[in-house]
Amino acid sequence: MRKVVVIGTLFTCLTGCEAFKAQESVIDTAAIGPVPEASDEPSDEPSDEPSDEPSGEPSDETDTEDTIDPDELDCKADPITTNDFPQHQCVSAMLFDGDEVDATTSSAVNYFSKDHYNSREWGCDASFDGEYDSKEHSFIFVHPAQGFCNLELETRCGDFDLIAFPYNVEEDGCPIAGDPLPQEYSCEMSSKRGTGRTDSLTLYENSSEEKLYLVIVDAPTPTEEWFRLTVECD
Repeated sequence: MRKVVVIGTLFTCLTGCEAFKAQESVIDTAAIGPVPEASDEPSDEPSDEPSDEPSGEPSDETDTEDTIDPDELDCKADPITTNDFPQHQCVSAMLFDGDEVDATTSSAVNYFSKDHYNSREWGCDASFDGEYDSKEHSFIFVHPAQGFCNLELETRCGDFDLIAFPYNVEEDGCPIAGDPLPQEYSCEMSSKRGTGRTDSLTLYENSSEEKLYLVIVDAPTPTEEWFRLTVECD
């Protein structure tokens, strides 16, 4: 028995089929190769039908939202020097309603300490867990005389406290620890601990004239960092 492969048909012949040898049609499979079988594999040829597969090309609809706040306080900015009152060791600049001040204690001086804030004559309301042997920035704040002024201190970069009390540095010089504040005023102090929070004070006046305050940004431990101080009055 031998097999004769005809495209699409398989014959099995016995020796009695010899009479039909002249009519045999023999296909040389070695010449044409095997018959390809149907395959379920995807074709490499491009298809005209739409595809649900994502394209490798960038889409114009992609939203690349910038998550960086351009107004955020930059803790790594280069230090700057601000001193409009070199004749006074305890103050360096003026502060007015509507101001937003970004400053660093890197260029400041250390005048105020725990002895000032802890003195009975000053009456600062705070729990002290540091010596305040740190450089501070102090401002002469001009209160517009009527209403409330809100001071906010952003401490994203370092742990600072906010202190304020009525005082005229240009007339009375720098305040001394243990000496009573003028007109029996006491200081106000906001001393939250840790970075990334806001210290705030509200200063009220009902006067016919502008009132001068001394506003101090100080740290319980030595700190040379940036802070942001803003003022808004009603």
